Amino acid sequence: MFKEFRMKTNKLNALRSIAIIALVAIIGFSFVACDNGGGGTAPTITTTTLAGGTVGTPYSRTLTATGDTPITWTLDSGNLPTSLTISTAGVISGTPTVANTFNFKVKATNATDSVTKDLSIVIAPAGSPVINTETLPNGTVGTPYSQTLTATGDTPITWSIETGELPDGLSIGQTTGVISGTPTVADTFDFTVKATNAIGSGTEPFTIVIASSGHVHTFQLELKRTH
Repeated sequence: MFKEFRMKTNKLNALRSIAIIALVAIIGFSFVACDNGGGGTAPTITTTTLAGGTVGTPYSRTLTATGDTPITWTLDSGNLPTSLTISTAGVISGTPTVANTFNFKVKATNATDSVTKDLSIVIAPAGSPVINTETLPNGTVGTPYSQTLTATGDTPITWSIETGELPDGLSIGQTTGVISGTPTVADTFDFTVKATNAIGSGTEPFTIVIASSGHVHTFQLELKRTH
């Protein structure tokens, strides 16, 4: 009888242990769920630079961010160029009226959290170049690449890379604005182009993604039979 009672006691203790483990697991899961904030993803602002503008020329650029939508945009601190505004959709637009460098901080907010980023816009005097090209196509290693940048403003206009680097193997024509060459390295290249004339200069950020060629090299092995 004592042996049977002992077996029942051991079984009861085992069941209690299982119940305690299960309870701890449930509590732990609840804490993790709370820490994750319900699984929401906060915004991450992906815009790193903004194009310059020119007095008297309409300006419009859209800020970008990842994270749960909807994302609402506001000006957190500083000043946008005179006569420009930011919409809740992240569009900075208007017609600049004052030439200067304007530094400011934007805020992106969603249901999970909000983040900020420091940005700046340089407004050049009227007559300065305005780069019309806003995006460039991607390229492939080993395939010739050629794209012509365009700008309005008093001529002659000279072109240069202000920040960042062109893809390896490419260069920009100083008088033509042609980005050309044959890419040699697969990667993502971020850079800012500057167009300059006698009055001032304008800038525009670009990204070119160079993909690998995808060529499959076949090696043939020759076997010589010996007699």
